[in-house]
Amino acid sequence: MSYSDPSQGVVMKQESFIPDSYTPAEDEPFMNERQVEYFRRKLLDWKNDLMSDSKETIEGLQDGTRNIPDIADRASEETDRALELRTRDRQRKLVSKIDAALRFLEGGGTRVIIAHLDQAGAALRGEAGTHVVAEGHG
Repeated sequence: MSYSDPSQGVVMKQESFIPDSYTPAEDEPFMNERQVEYFRRKLLDWKNDLMSDSKETIEGLQDGTRNIPDIADRASEETDRALELRTRDRQRKLVSKIDAALRFLEGGGTRVIIAHLDQAGAALRGEAGTHVVAEGHG
């Protein structure tokens, strides 16, 4: 669903109302309007959680700089920081994938192929990867 606001020159999507308790049922059409809104909200919540965690990590790293005299304690803290940074880097990459999924949903996508980049050709030919296709678009 979308509507236009000529005075703004903008086309906006209207949100579907679904209750907080909604869970997709197996007997409803795959990726119907309610399911699309459900998954859109889940993706946005997940992205917001990741962004919040990232912000907390950055603040913690900025505030946590201190001089630790014991070399073993200092090494342990540096290892913890390195692990935290690596985790946040993985989450940063995940945010871009969440954004891609949101664009797919908002664009009305009906088919997704999930595969390793090395298998892209085989996946496009239907020989590899996971294929998700909305009902009626197979």
